[in-house]
Amino acid sequence: MLRYQTFTTLILLSYLIWAQLFLVAVCQSPCQGITRLELDDDNPAISINSPSYPVNYKHLVNCQWIIHQSNRTNRIKLEFDMIHIAHSNISSKNHSIGFMNNRCKRQYIQVVDIFAVPHLIGKFCGNQVPSPIISAGSVLRVQFVSRNSQSKFKATASSTEEYCGTHKKMATTSVELLSSPKYSNPYPSNARCYWKLQAAPNHVILLDFMDIHLQDSTNCEKDGITIYNGGGLSAPLLGVICGVNTDNVKPSMVSTSNQMFIAFKSDDTEPTYNGFSAYYVARKVEYCDNVTTIISEDTVLSTPGYPDGYSGKSNCYNQWLVQAPKIDDTIKISMADIVLPPNIPCVNCYMRIFDGPDSNSKILATICSATLADEYTSSTNELYIEFYTAFPWTGNSGIAANISIIEIPEVQHPNGNHSNHHPDDHIPNGSGYNPAGAIAVFVSIVLMTVIVYVTNKYKIRCSRNRRRRGSDHFALVNEMDT
Repeated sequence: MLRYQTFTTLILLSYLIWAQLFLVAVCQSPCQGITRLELDDDNPAISINSPSYPVNYKHLVNCQWIIHQSNRTNRIKLEFDMIHIAHSNISSKNHSIGFMNNRCKRQYIQVVDIFAVPHLIGKFCGNQVPSPIISAGSVLRVQFVSRNSQSKFKATASSTEEYCGTHKKMATTSVELLSSPKYSNPYPSNARCYWKLQAAPNHVILLDFMDIHLQDSTNCEKDGITIYNGGGLSAPLLGVICGVNTDNVKPSMVSTSNQMFIAFKSDDTEPTYNGFSAYYVARKVEYCDNVTTIISEDTVLSTPGYPDGYSGKSNCYNQWLVQAPKIDDTIKISMADIVLPPNIPCVNCYMRIFDGPDSNSKILATICSATLADEYTSSTNELYIEFYTAFPWTGNSGIAANISIIEIPEVQHPNGNHSNHHPDDHIPNGSGYNPAGAIAVFVSIVLMTVIVYVTNKYKIRCSRNRRRRGSDHFALVNEMDT
């Protein structure tokens, strides 16, 4: 008990000391809170730099600039003249959106694009000057965090018409082209390109890639195309593509609604790849007889007319809902036979499997080729399946799959009760009262109350100091959190 109290006391006192140091550092920061800059015809370019540049400063800093472009048809171009920020000796890693460097944990310059939802473009440190950054929207947020007075930087923000940016396109029943910037020449570094495709109601959007020539990396962390099943970055993911496509089968994506969002990014390395090209088209949704077949036992599922082809309606969906009898059961679908008309794009004939009760659930697979055959298991007791074809076809063809219900066995407990949970999950009642634990909780509550009181006292003192200097550093912290 004494060891537990000592450990708890040390943890809480460490937090108290950290909170005091943080508040004092923020109060003494030479940065004057958030600096808001406006780019317009009178100010087409603005310089930003570390405090007191090029000389050293005295304190820990956490500075932030919000750069706004008044002409919404233009974008913001951020060019670094110099950067000198010490970094940790940790290997770097790229993330799905923007370029993140894991060496830049304690000291860095961070650039965030405020478009739709804020997302990170890059976090930079060291001595290497990053490639120019071009925003997707009309607002950029730049943050400089430093723990020593030697770290510094200088950059210029300017208005530019040379941007990839965001494009809203109407998908119709006519085929339209979409490609990376400067295709088929190398695309620029630090590119952030977005396309929002929207079709008429009761339509879905089909996206077929014709050429893919991008830098390859694990999980497409460097350069890549991300496709979302909806109208923005928060929509469910349809797929991520990178590398060089040398196969005859090109990637194809189909939305489940009348919206699709496409994001293309490149990192700050000098690219030598030619980019990508794709076409998109809208197609009206028709559900054959508007009937969903319910399946609740092991069976063989097949497309209409299997194995003699498909003689139903054109542009037509068939759908099945598999429901396991028990809530804890799951469902496995194993592809037994896939023979489809040759030489047609995947968007014209496919089966799609969803992990849930409808087409708004997570997509497990889109199957349009024997090379894509596999087994798929749901995470719940429901599995939704759609089959689409743009036209009838004949011959020895179709899709067949085995449906299996995976039951979770019941466990017989000593008291005679049944349960689907593992015996180790059962928690005995015990005596119901632990005096040592109660004392430890009481001590923790008292110490936490002291911490809150002292922290609030420092906040009040810091607030008074800020009013005297005319700065608002806590506004910076609060806006960073949002």
